[in-house]
Amino acid sequence: DVGTTQREIAKKMGLSLCKITRGSRELKKEDSPFKKMIDLYLDEQGK
Repeated sequence: DVGTTQREIAKKMGLSLCKITRGSRELKKEDSPFKKMIDLYLDEQGK
């Protein structure tokens, strides 16, 4: 969500702010296996 704070995302999804922050940091890493998995999933959804 562009323009949405991590705190708002955590509340909306019922997750801790810590988990949202951890996921955000992981997605910023270029060689992140988690990011690769998300990218593959999104590519499959776009077919």
